[in-house]
Amino acid sequence: MRKAKLDRFCLVRGGYVRVGYPTAKIRKGLKRPELRRIRDRAVLALTSSPLHRLRGLRKGSSTRTVRRRLRAERRYRVGPYDWYLAPSNRARIVVKARRGKVIELGVADLRLTRDKKLVGRFVRSFS
Repeated sequence: MRKAKLDRFCLVRGGYVRVGYPTAKIRKGLKRPELRRIRDRAVLALTSSPLHRLRGLRKGSSTRTVRRRLRAERRYRVGPYDWYLAPSNRARIVVKARRGKVIELGVADLRLTRDKKLVGRFVRSFS
């Protein structure tokens, strides 16, 4: 059984883009209007391309740089990965790191990551 609903697209100059869709674990406990809002929509977009940057971060940046560049970031450890989530105006900034280096970065749905319980469920479903 597959855990996450992800599409992966390879990029021309290296790297890839992964787009995540709501899983049953994410949908559990949401109210009907919220379920309608996220139906058939991407809730996570991550890239591993060294060409893409987000707030001065890129693939290969150190986690020390992540903590310095992102304000009010929170770290969530799931398996061998450290997920850093930071607030932004229209989306949540997501940085996935392993062994002190950024391996993917992108954005996530703001409402699905608004509190600690939802973030834990969200991150575990895409790990």
